[in-house]
Amino acid sequence: MMEQKPFFVNDLPEQFDETILLDFLGYIAEALEDYGLSDFREISLSFVNKAQISNLNSEYYGVEGPTDILSFCLGDEEDGLGVLGDLYLHPGSFENDFSLENEDQLLHFLIAHGVLHLLGFTHDNKADFDQMILIQKALVERESRSTLEKYLGA
Repeated sequence: MMEQKPFFVNDLPEQFDETILLDFLGYIAEALEDYGLSDFREISLSFVNKAQISNLNSEYYGVEGPTDILSFCLGDEEDGLGVLGDLYLHPGSFENDFSLENEDQLLHFLIAHGVLHLLGFTHDNKADFDQMILIQKALVERESRSTLEKYLGA
C-alpha cells in the first residue's frame, strides 16, 4: 500500500506511474483543503478486477456488469471517524471520452470524479454533470486558483 495523506492506495497496476499518481493526490489534497472541502480525512483507493467491480456495482447500485469507478461515502464530520470514503477503480473499464492525453491523466480524471462524489457532488442532471466535468478537468489540468474558485467557491 502506498500513501499520500489523506489517500491510501491499494494494488496500483503497473501501467500507472506511482510517482505521478502520488504527486496528483497531493495536489488534490491541497486543493480541497484550500477550499475547506477536506479535513484530511482518509480516502482509500483500491484497484480491483472485473469480477470485483461487477459484484460491487450489482450489490450496491443494482447495476449488472463492470464500471470504471465506484464511490462509497463512509462517514461525515459528525461520526468522528475521520474517514471520507472508498474509491474502487477498474482500469479495464476506463474509457477516454474526454480527450485526455494519456492513461495517467484518465486515472486522475476518474479519481477527481470519485472524490467529488465523496464530497456530495452528483450528476443527476445535465447541469450537475457538466459542472462535475469542469471541476474534474480543472483539477486534472491543475488550473489556477481563480478557475477552481469559480467551481468550488472559496
